[in-house]
Amino acid sequence: MSVSVSGVDGALVLVDRLLDADGVLADGVSRGAEIAAEAARGMCPVRTGALRNSIKTECSGTHAEISANCSYAGYVEFGTYKMAARPFMVPGLYSSEGAVIAAVESALGGLL
Repeated sequence: MSVSVSGVDGALVLVDRLLDADGVLADGVSRGAEIAAEAARGMCPVRTGALRNSIKTECSGTHAEISANCSYAGYVEFGTYKMAARPFMVPGLYSSEGAVIAAVESALGGLL
């Protein structure tokens, strides 16, 4: 009885590509986070520009955080009992959802 295995070379190439997946995925997540941040900047109410300019992304591996680092960002986003909310972060994320997914898919597209 003999056993024959074929396609090993292709499988090894696939394994090598999958080992590189974290870096590729991290790149896609970073691009997606910047797309969402740009959408939030576009929806941000502007008086002086400080709030809009405080919107930043911070990426670490496959985790991304988008924040507005201005002392009054939460008051603008969620409102107060004296001021109506003027949300920009959450709507920015939702409006860019398709583009964020496309950025991640594009980064992963060349992997397989």
